[in-house]
Amino acid sequence: MKFSVIIPTYKRPDLLHRILSSIEKAEKPANLVEIIVVENGGRAGAEKVCAQFKARLPVTYVFAEQAGVGAARNIGASHCVGDILLFFDDDIRLCEGTLTAYDAAFTRHGDSAFFGGPLTPDYETPPKEWLISFLPPSARGWSLGPEQVTIEEPCLLGGNFALPRSVFENSQGFDAVGPTGSETGGTGNEKRLQIRLMEQGLPGLFIPDALVGNFVPPERCSPRFIRRRRWRRGYGFGELYANSGEAHKKLLGAPRWWWAASLRHLTRYIGSTLTLKPRAECFHHLLLTVEALGWIKGYHQRAR
Repeated sequence: MKFSVIIPTYKRPDLLHRILSSIEKAEKPANLVEIIVVENGGRAGAEKVCAQFKARLPVTYVFAEQAGVGAARNIGASHCVGDILLFFDDDIRLCEGTLTAYDAAFTRHGDSAFFGGPLTPDYETPPKEWLISFLPPSARGWSLGPEQVTIEEPCLLGGNFALPRSVFENSQGFDAVGPTGSETGGTGNEKRLQIRLMEQGLPGLFIPDALVGNFVPPERCSPRFIRRRRWRRGYGFGELYANSGEAHKKLLGAPRWWWAASLRHLTRYIGSTLTLKPRAECFHHLLLTVEALGWIKGYHQRAR
């Protein structure tokens, strides 16, 4: 089976250089035939970076106007000739045995499964200890342990993900936009793809040796970043709920019961702050409040 690596990138030429350097240094299966770099949403130097590696790696540069990582992944897949598609984000650093671990997995399982591996954070500046539990898996690290296991829920990370090309095409690929059609709200297109694959009866396998590092700058492990991410999560769920068409008594364009939940979270946040509770506890209640307000905004925007 031929391997194709797909790397979407957006205005981060330094990180693109980093991942291509890591691929150059890694053990490479003989059947790695191409690396497709998809620069989307504007040109910012990715083509020049690819040219630097052209003599040493089978790199192909593709430009696409359409923004969004899901769209870029799909565009990359449409340019591939490989039987196996490996998706890595541009902030990923491959370890020495990442590619050979995937090669071994596909040798064992063929086109009967999809795959993902663990991730360790490469912090530019380590975050404060109390913040780590609030970070997304891509920033705090993620693994299912030292053994290969079949996942029970769609938990594999989209930035370190692999599957047969035929399976990818039959599943319609990644969502180019959110499930409601919005390009400004929720996240999770890799999770929705895994749900579709599992509904088709295809198992997802965690490959412990397919390890990657993920570059995490200070701004992506800060309280502000975490708050924004939770707001976006709430926004996306609010949109989905509005699309369900369920009828409820409303206040200011959103269900009354959700306003009540928002007020409850806000009250707990204020109470924990005034009583000098541990910082992590206060932040937890703040995030619940932010997510609830994001939910209301998403619901209101979709329902009006």
